[in-house]
Amino acid sequence: MNIFMPYSSIKKSVESIDNVRLNKQIVECYQLLTSAIKEKNGEIIKGHSHHPVYLFYKDNLEFLAYYGYECCREYYYRNKKWQSLTQYFDNIMNDFNMFEYDDGYISSMQIPKFVPYYMEGNKDSPNCIRTTKNVSQLFRDKLIKKWQADIEKNRPPKWAGWGCPSWAKEFLKFKEK
Repeated sequence: MNIFMPYSSIKKSVESIDNVRLNKQIVECYQLLTSAIKEKNGEIIKGHSHHPVYLFYKDNLEFLAYYGYECCREYYYRNKKWQSLTQYFDNIMNDFNMFEYDDGYISSMQIPKFVPYYMEGNKDSPNCIRTTKNVSQLFRDKLIKKWQADIEKNRPPKWAGWGCPSWAKEFLKFKEK
């Protein structure tokens, strides 16, 4: 479970994620946000309620809603269809008053200020990383490892629309189609 932020910009981060992980980001963001809202409403959360990523993000609902919404917008850009959870993120952002309307149309959107979090490894392992420093570079390194593993399994990552991020090309041993 993670929210990938290889840039300090949410939009640029979302654009750099490959097609498969983009959809996974939408689902993980939905899971984090739904669990956090349920917990705030007094429900007992099962599953990942003790996961360090959940514990970090559960008090950043506006960020999760915006990040999920941006992932859905990117999904639409790449696939020319809306992901099924788009309306959920739109509704949550509306509930948080993150939109301003003019004549029924969204005229502006509140973009939450937030410091992303990076967590890798078991908390009991000596190589466990938990930080809010150098997050972008840590996420870039993690994504490159995931993409290299995909290539080794003969499932090279794909990016509809933008292409492979420039910072990853030199580390990946495949040719984009």
